[in-house]
Amino acid sequence: MKCFLTISTILFLNAAMANQDEGVKKADAWLKEKGLNDYGDTKETMYMGGTPLFNEMTGIQKDRLEYLNEKFPDKPWKLSIAESVMKLEKADAWLKEKGLNDYGDTKDTMYMGGTPLFNEMTGIQKDRLEYLNEKFPDKPWEISNAE
Repeated sequence: MKCFLTISTILFLNAAMANQDEGVKKADAWLKEKGLNDYGDTKETMYMGGTPLFNEMTGIQKDRLEYLNEKFPDKPWKLSIAESVMKLEKADAWLKEKGLNDYGDTKDTMYMGGTPLFNEMTGIQKDRLEYLNEKFPDKPWEISNAE
């Protein structure tokens, strides 16, 4: 059986691979900036089997970028630092307007460990914007500031 690839197919595959490489570079830079390991967890995190990419129950191996995209569906590495800061400023203005603390709770809320961003059971630290996006999936700060 002979296999022929057209030049356009080869160019498409080449572009897709370059795009994936660029995505990995951006994700890696974001992970480094946040002080996280290659999988988006604290650097001290240890995994059964050495990596979270392989599911020992199913035998399925994931690509690292695919894993990161599932773990961080908002793909925060795609935002520039300026965009990320602008989004957080909008969220902060909305929180202040609503009389809420930095995490979207009443001002008198206390947290085990001092912050809701760190899960002591898993050792996973979340980005505050990521936390707010999960807590308020409709992102009301974007709606209220757009009016």
